Amino acid sequence: MPKIQAYGERVLLRQDDAPDQTEGGIVIPDSAKGLGKLATGVIVSVGRGLQLPSGKYRGSELKAGDRVKYLNYAGVQITTPEGEVLLSVREKDVEAILEESDDELESAIHTA
Repeated sequence: MPKIQAYGERVLLRQDDAPDQTEGGIVIPDSAKGLGKLATGVIVSVGRGLQLPSGKYRGSELKAGDRVKYLNYAGVQITTPEGEVLLSVREKDVEAILEESDDELESAIHTA
C-alpha cells in the first residue's frame, strides 16, 4: 500500500477536533470553528524543506510527532489510501510547537 509523504516545505498533520458546540449548547458550524484563532494538531510527516537558490534544501525544525499550533485557515485536506484525513500546511503557517510529556505525545501519535 502506498505511503503518503509531505513534499517540499510542507508538513502533513492530524488535526485535533474542534468542539461542535459551546458550553451553553449552541452548535458551532464548521465555517465558524476557530475563526481568527490557532488550531492544534500532530505532525505525521515533514517534507525536505525549502529549496534554496543554490539547489540545496533548508531542513525543517519540525519533526513527526510534534504537537503544533497552526493558522486555522491554512492548508489543504488530503485523504490517505487508508481513508484518514490529514492536513497539508506550509511550514511557515505553523506558529508554535507545544511541549508535552512523553506519554501524552505517544498517545496522540498513535490515535487514529
